[in-house]
Amino acid sequence: FDTEYRIIEFNKAFETYAKSTDNITLQKGMPVLDVMNRPQAAMFKTLLNRTFKGEKISQVVEYPNGSITFYFLMNYNPIYQGEKITGASLFV
Repeated sequence: FDTEYRIIEFNKAFETYAKSTDNITLQKGMPVLDVMNRPQAAMFKTLLNRTFKGEKISQVVEYPNGSITFYFLMNYNPIYQGEKITGASLFV
Protein backbone atom coordinates (compact mmCIF):
# COMPACT_ATOMS: atom_id res chain seq x y z
CA PHE A 1 0.00 0.00 0.00
CA ASP A 2 1.10 3.56 -0.52
CA THR A 3 0.34 6.20 2.11
CA GLU A 4 -2.95 7.02 0.33
CA TYR A 5 -4.14 3.41 0.99
CA ARG A 6 -3.84 2.44 -2.67
CA ILE A 7 -2.74 -1.08 -3.41
CA ILE A 8 0.54 -1.09 -5.28
CA GLU A 9 1.38 -4.78 -5.69
CA PHE A 10 -0.42 -8.03 -4.93
CA ASN A 11 0.02 -11.70 -5.70
CA LYS A 12 -2.35 -14.10 -7.41
CA ALA A 13 -3.45 -15.71 -4.12
CA PHE A 14 -4.58 -12.36 -2.69
CA GLU A 15 -6.27 -11.45 -5.97
CA THR A 16 -8.23 -14.73 -5.91
CA TYR A 17 -9.14 -14.29 -2.24
CA ALA A 18 -10.41 -10.71 -2.74
CA LYS A 19 -12.57 -11.83 -5.64
CA SER A 20 -14.04 -14.83 -3.83
CA THR A 21 -14.77 -13.17 -0.47
CA ASP A 22 -15.59 -9.54 -1.30
CA ASN A 23 -16.18 -9.75 -5.08
CA ILE A 24 -13.36 -7.23 -5.61
CA THR A 25 -11.32 -7.32 -8.79
CA LEU A 26 -7.97 -5.93 -7.68
CA GLN A 27 -6.14 -3.39 -9.78
CA LYS A 28 -2.87 -1.62 -9.08
CA GLY A 29 -3.52 1.85 -7.69
CA MET A 30 -7.03 1.14 -6.42
CA PRO A 31 -8.10 2.26 -2.94
CA VAL A 32 -9.03 -1.29 -1.96
CA LEU A 33 -10.14 -0.39 1.58
CA ASP A 34 -12.77 1.95 0.13
CA VAL A 35 -14.39 -0.87 -1.86
CA MET A 36 -14.29 -3.54 0.84
CA ASN A 37 -17.80 -4.39 1.99
CA ARG A 38 -16.73 -5.49 5.47
CA PRO A 39 -16.36 -3.70 8.79
CA GLN A 40 -12.77 -4.99 8.95
CA ALA A 41 -11.73 -2.30 6.46
CA ALA A 42 -11.64 0.28 9.30
CA MET A 43 -9.38 -2.01 11.35
CA PHE A 44 -7.02 -2.51 8.39
CA LYS A 45 -6.85 1.26 7.88
CA THR A 46 -6.02 1.79 11.57
CA LEU A 47 -3.22 -0.78 11.37
CA LEU A 48 -1.88 0.80 8.19
CA ASN A 49 -1.87 4.22 9.88
CA ARG A 50 0.24 2.82 12.72
CA THR A 51 2.59 1.28 10.15
CA PHE A 52 2.87 4.59 8.29
CA LYS A 53 4.24 5.99 11.57
CA GLY A 54 6.99 3.34 11.60
CA GLU A 55 5.45 0.58 13.67
CA LYS A 56 5.86 -3.08 12.68
CA ILE A 57 2.73 -5.06 13.53
CA SER A 58 1.96 -8.76 13.65
CA GLN A 59 -1.64 -9.62 14.51
CA VAL A 60 -4.10 -12.48 14.13
CA VAL A 61 -7.33 -11.26 12.55
CA GLU A 62 -10.71 -13.01 12.60
CA TYR A 63 -12.41 -12.65 9.24
CA PRO A 64 -15.95 -14.10 9.00
CA ASN A 65 -17.13 -15.22 5.58
CA GLY A 66 -20.65 -16.61 5.65
CA SER A 67 -20.70 -19.81 7.69
CA ILE A 68 -16.90 -20.00 7.81
CA THR A 69 -14.50 -17.86 9.81
CA PHE A 70 -10.94 -17.41 8.59
CA TYR A 71 -8.07 -16.55 10.93
CA PHE A 72 -5.17 -14.72 9.34
CA LEU A 73 -1.77 -13.83 10.72
CA MET A 74 -1.17 -10.37 9.27
CA ASN A 75 2.23 -8.68 9.26
CA TYR A 76 2.46 -4.96 8.51
CA ASN A 77 5.85 -3.38 7.81
CA PRO A 78 6.71 0.18 6.83
CA ILE A 79 8.42 0.75 3.47
CA TYR A 80 11.13 3.39 3.52
CA GLN A 81 12.74 5.46 0.81
CA GLY A 82 15.71 6.89 2.64
CA GLU A 83 14.33 8.16 5.94
CA LYS A 84 10.78 8.68 4.65
CA ILE A 85 7.99 6.10 4.94
CA THR A 86 6.32 5.83 1.54
CA GLY A 87 4.06 2.85 2.13
CA ALA A 88 3.46 -0.41 3.94
CA SER A 89 3.77 -4.04 3.05
CA LEU A 90 1.10 -6.43 4.26
CA PHE A 91 1.79 -10.15 4.37
CA VAL A 92 -1.12 -12.42 5.17
